[in-house]
Amino acid sequence: MNEQLINFYNKAKPYVIGFFKKAWAYIKFAWIPLTILAGVLAFDLITKGVAARQLTLSCTNCGSRGQSVDFIPNFLQFRYTHNYGIAFGLFANPYSGGARALLVIITSVMAIGFIIAMYRFRRENMWSKMAFAFIIAGALGNIFDRMFLGYVRDFLQFSGWIGGWFSFIFNIADVALIVGVIMLGVWMIFMYRPQKNFVGPVMPKDWNEEKESKMKDDNTNIGTVIDRPNKEKLSNAEDDKNVGDAALGVPNVNTHIDKTAEGEDETNS
Repeated sequence: MNEQLINFYNKAKPYVIGFFKKAWAYIKFAWIPLTILAGVLAFDLITKGVAARQLTLSCTNCGSRGQSVDFIPNFLQFRYTHNYGIAFGLFANPYSGGARALLVIITSVMAIGFIIAMYRFRRENMWSKMAFAFIIAGALGNIFDRMFLGYVRDFLQFSGWIGGWFSFIFNIADVALIVGVIMLGVWMIFMYRPQKNFVGPVMPKDWNEEKESKMKDDNTNIGTVIDRPNKEKLSNAEDDKNVGDAALGVPNVNTHIDKTAEGEDETNS
């Protein structure tokens, strides 16, 4: 058993070290959007915690309207509620545990997909990186609530004339998601240009030149190795032909030409 663990450790060690090296290289490469991602996520969780402590719960099913506190008069107010559905309280059903589990799975898969996309398009401009950072931060903020609480803590609501037609209660994570989706749409429509030759991992500038030079050297060496037997075969075949011609009394063309040239030189001299 110990030998199997040791063998597994020895085989897995290079992959684990390589993964962390690449992760650290990416963190240094994209530290600005990653910092914004972490900041938005932290701000979302902190504001949710403060709202849960300071505000009375507003619950439609339990008959409690809670309390509303004006933040910006006739525009934005605080009202704390538990959201068992998706963003802005849509499709909420507090009695459906299966639906909540399905929401966690779907949102987790989407978050992983956006994380992969953020790494895949890391060579694009800062606008796209910011868009992915906002989307991932919003998704992770709500996933955290659903996984550990079973619901999402919402506490922001528009008031005044905006609240008359948009009465949903939301949170910072929902705002980050909406902002990120809008930025991503603008980038895809107006800024994104597909790259024909995608290199993949970040490489030095002269990496391609070194690779092409090495490929040329390899091809030259391969051609030399391949041509050498062929040249040897041709040389052997010519020697065999000359021996056969001498046995039959056929003069060697090259020797005849050389002798003729020597005769002309003597005549001229």
